[in-house]
Amino acid sequence: HQSLTSWKNSKAPSLGLFSHILDANNSYGLWWNGSKQYWTSGPWNGEIFSLLPTRRQNYMFNISFVDNENESYLKYSPYDPYIISRVVMDVSGQLKQLTWLKGSLEWNLFWAQPEQQCDVYALCGPFGTCNQNTQPFCNCLTGFNPKSINDWNLSDYSGGCVRIAKLQCGNTTVANQEKDRFWEIPNTR
Repeated sequence: HQSLTSWKNSKAPSLGLFSHILDANNSYGLWWNGSKQYWTSGPWNGEIFSLLPTRRQNYMFNISFVDNENESYLKYSPYDPYIISRVVMDVSGQLKQLTWLKGSLEWNLFWAQPEQQCDVYALCGPFGTCNQNTQPFCNCLTGFNPKSINDWNLSDYSGGCVRIAKLQCGNTTVANQEKDRFWEIPNTR
């Protein structure tokens, strides 16, 4: 069985947290750190994977799925010989299909799944928040800083954030009784 695995970060090609595998039920699944599934393309229906909205009939690629006792893999080729395409598991946890069109000067994003970056499970790590409308997507909660600023600068947010000041809950002096509080974060999930 074949799988795609992300790089650790944008500069290091060592194995990263995210991988894309074909599971035993003939559906693609994206897995976080080999143990937590956060997205699936659904089962193969003979023509497409059912939950991939961009892949319908008359799609610009010829897709076939091979599954037997020896192997399982997806094969695709463009109908137009001037289109070059590749599929990558990005360090962001998104599976991306990129195309290079005749006369183009760069790879163009054709589709990505999950579509929303913040739908990637645990993308920003402990005490991190993900906001689809900001760059970068990941930030730390109030009172926290990135655990490794070097990793964050390379788009590896897996280490998350660490508390800036120690909790005072064990210190019962009058001066410290009011310092530790829960912080409400509206409009989040």
